[in-house]
Amino acid sequence: MGVKLQLPSAAQMPDGGRVSTKEALGPLSVKQAPCYEQRQPSNAQDAQDAEALLAARTTTALLESETTPAGKRHLVLPLPQFDPSRYEFRRVLMKDLRNGGCIELFEETGSGLLLAAKRLQKDWVLESPEAFRQANPLLLESPWQELEMCLRLGSPSSVDRVSRANLCHGAFREPNGDILLMSEYSPGGDLFDIVTRCREEPGAVEREQKIWPVIVSLLRAVQSLHELGVAHGDISLENALLGSDGEVRLIDFEAAVSENPSQTRGTRGKPSYQPPEMHTAPSFDACSGDLFACGVCAYVLAVGDYPWSGTRPGSCRGFDFFQRKGLESFLAHRRVRNLDGTKGKAVGEILSPELRQLLVLLLDPLDPVMRYEALKTLPCERS
Repeated sequence: MGVKLQLPSAAQMPDGGRVSTKEALGPLSVKQAPCYEQRQPSNAQDAQDAEALLAARTTTALLESETTPAGKRHLVLPLPQFDPSRYEFRRVLMKDLRNGGCIELFEETGSGLLLAAKRLQKDWVLESPEAFRQANPLLLESPWQELEMCLRLGSPSSVDRVSRANLCHGAFREPNGDILLMSEYSPGGDLFDIVTRCREEPGAVEREQKIWPVIVSLLRAVQSLHELGVAHGDISLENALLGSDGEVRLIDFEAAVSENPSQTRGTRGKPSYQPPEMHTAPSFDACSGDLFACGVCAYVLAVGDYPWSGTRPGSCRGFDFFQRKGLESFLAHRRVRNLDGTKGKAVGEILSPELRQLLVLLLDPLDPVMRYEALKTLPCERS
């Protein structure tokens, strides 16, 4: 049975539904760790699944042509050499990423276009997808998967621009063996940065008016990706940028699933964003899992805090309570953390009925199919 939900229209939003990256949203403590860690398989079958998945990815990366009849760019080895005369280094935007990487700002010579380059160190990415797979047979995430997905989904000339992935300007090898993945620079930062700059208390009408277009844009970005047969696998506030046009752009595709995402195996993503069925079912629908993660993002944008620390059974009492009692009971017991650190009203008291109903759909812990109902409620027009 379908569930009808009327989202606020663009006309009901300030500034016609646009979100200015200069307008703050709300404080949050720390970002959750990325999902690049080496995971031990829970059993022999998990190990075989992980190895088979990475073998398939390696074959794809090595055998795909540079272009297809549809105009899609793919990963071709060897990667072109980085041309320092074409790009001028400006500064480091973010350092100390996991696996020794960082984000650097470059300016394209002549055009003045600013680009963000994700540096993948040679010691991490190694010489090829095959070398990486052999060195990390149990790792579900792969930097070569990210390179492949970014080139395919973020190409300026690709029909896949509907994917709403961040615009990709290429991947290059430096003389020292590092890889630079060049993408569109978004000075507004990611959605986590937006939350930390909030000036409105959770529950303020102005706060919810600002986050609605962000939530809708995030859902549309994920929906567009799914229509191409790809699940992101690691949707989070940190992996969604807000562009200068007010639209969300997806980044970090290391955990993406492009082969039969409805039958995904293995653990991926950050603990708070993982769908519960990932830990309890032999396989799960990674696209539905993306929608669950969107629900967590929506909650954090509105409340300024995570609803739970993890979804693995027994790992978080808050989530265990949510699974037993349902979202409405959880919201009635969960307290808002005010900007000054004090506890405020129950979360259920400060959310609009529309947002609560959206969370009911996206965070459904028992029926992953129900999460797709949330997409049917999105406005037809893009704000």
